[in-house]
Amino acid sequence: MIWIIAPQMYGGFGSFDMGLVRMDLSSISRALEDAGYGALPSGFLTLGGSGYGVRGRIILGGGGYSMVERAIPYRDRVFSISAGAGFFEAGYMLTKLGPLYIFPMLSVGGGGISLTISDTAGVSFQDALRGQMRQIHLEGGGLSAGARITALLFIGKLLLTVSAGYTYSPPFYLRSPYLEVSGAPKASISGFHISIGLGGGYVQEYEGWTEEK
Repeated sequence: MIWIIAPQMYGGFGSFDMGLVRMDLSSISRALEDAGYGALPSGFLTLGGSGYGVRGRIILGGGGYSMVERAIPYRDRVFSISAGAGFFEAGYMLTKLGPLYIFPMLSVGGGGISLTISDTAGVSFQDALRGQMRQIHLEGGGLSAGARITALLFIGKLLLTVSAGYTYSPPFYLRSPYLEVSGAPKASISGFHISIGLGGGYVQEYEGWTEEK
């Protein structure tokens, strides 16, 4: 049955998600270019998962993702960056078109960014213990809020998802947990994101619901 406005429903679903995210890493990218590494890419691959429960037209749940680490070698050094985030979400089941469900969601959560600059020259274990190897690790994070639109397509109990949205997080400085580092850049997990997912679950109408729109 096709509904313009989704009926009252119940159920739950979850998925493994793969996506592309753009973050505010402009300060880091400029610093890399100035040092000869080259700029960071405009988007990063993410892997994660999410799960939700449905009651009436309200959807509650959450999830998280990890950005696939990106490494950029330059001479005898290598720069690597990774990120991750988690969130709680609430949504409203807006439209049902046969097995297709469409709904907006709002999220609150947090995330962080981690980067490492390491020597790549060979070194013995004993020399590394004596400090004859240089590596610096910086990290930072903060709270976030976001909004997105999601579409679910059920094929039996199999679930396919497509989602797109925007996350905002105030900029934060990257700092080392071990030593004082001057001139460290700011970063933020703010940016647009899209994802596709594969999972399972079910969503059913309450028995006796007959208000067809």
